[in-house]
Formats: sequence, structure tokens, C-alpha cells
Amino acid sequence: QESSDGSGNVTGTYTINNIEGHSRVVDYVADEIGFRAIEISNEPGSSNLNPAVVTVDSSAP
Repeated sequence: QESSDGSGNVTGTYTINNIEGHSRVVDYVADEIGFRAIEISNEPGSSNLNPAVVTVDSSAP
């Protein structure tokens, strides 16, 4: 799902589900200051971290 305000600002979200039952939800914004995303995942091996422009929240064990 994506929307634009007509001024070049875009927001959106998408979800990826795999056959093991793990999921990743990404909410993003692209505007005059760049691209930013927040990722929520329960995939094994993921952990909470905040690199440059992406926030990752994990519920993996």
C-alpha cells in the first residue's frame, strides 16, 4: 500500500510472509529529506538495531 501527497512525498507499507510463518512488515517514507523505513520482524536471527535510516524491531527468540 502506497500513497503520495502530490508534492513528491510518498508513504507506504508492505508485508512479507514466508512459509515458515515468519513475517516482515515495512513502513516507509520518502520525502525531501530522503528514504526512511521501520521494519518489524519475527524472523530468526533478527535483532533490534537502528542503522542509518532503518529501524528494525524484532520479536525473534
